[in-house]
Amino acid sequence: FTIGVLFGSIFLILLLMEMQICQLGRRMLEEKRDKEDAGRRKR
Repeated sequence: FTIGVLFGSIFLILLLMEMQICQLGRRMLEEKRDKEDAGRRKR
């Protein structure tokens, strides 16, 4: 078990977390946009 493996695994975990956060952010933005579009349509 070397330092390289440790850093590699940490990097992979951070990368996966970053991807999930990006997906969540994109989903939230889309929901916000959908709500705004719905509000515009009602008026």
